[in-house]
Amino acid sequence: MTILGGLLSAKTAFHKKMFLVLGSLGVLLTITQAIRQAQSQESALRTITGGDSFCFVRLQVGSEGVYPVVLNSGQYPLYDLSMRLWDPEEWTTTAPISVDAAWPKSASETSQLGTLPNDDYRNAAKLPLPGIDKTYKTYAVEFSARNGSWTQTLWLRRSPKGWKTASIVRRSQRIAKGTPVLGSKMCYYVDQDFPLQSPGEVRSWAQDVPVCVVGSHP
Repeated sequence: MTILGGLLSAKTAFHKKMFLVLGSLGVLLTITQAIRQAQSQESALRTITGGDSFCFVRLQVGSEGVYPVVLNSGQYPLYDLSMRLWDPEEWTTTAPISVDAAWPKSASETSQLGTLPNDDYRNAAKLPLPGIDKTYKTYAVEFSARNGSWTQTLWLRRSPKGWKTASIVRRSQRIAKGTPVLGSKMCYYVDQDFPLQSPGEVRSWAQDVPVCVVGSHP
């Protein structure tokens, strides 16, 4: 009876251990399934909202004008995308613009781009070439989409090898109808042979900032 009792006791202990192991395995599987479900839901949400995708403008300079190209940077499409691209000089160096004239002018500078798929682009309206007496031009860009808003500054400078461009993109937040509040820097790019005003000009605004990348990226 003692031997039989010991065997029964050992068998019972074994079953208890197996029960505990299987129970722990079940909990682990449940947690894994929950994590996968959460990740799937997050991915679906990002696909609907645009996730962390954004876009930026590259300027293509031709003999008859400057051609802006809007490029998607990210894994997700951008929805309800609008862009305002303008020449700040037109607002500061000319005669003061009345309120009645400001709204139509601002509207003429704004394009409704709709949905911009990832790995895709949109051509924007052609801009005039700077005058022959000009060596530089600056453009400002504001973007708004379902997943947020951001701004871009574009520098166009004349070099011995033609017009070269540089740019920086920043997050922004518009409060009511006021001027956007600038946030962190998102990316930058600088053409080869871009004329610098000082040796450390690029480092001053591109330090610790990634280069703008077109299309899907980690």
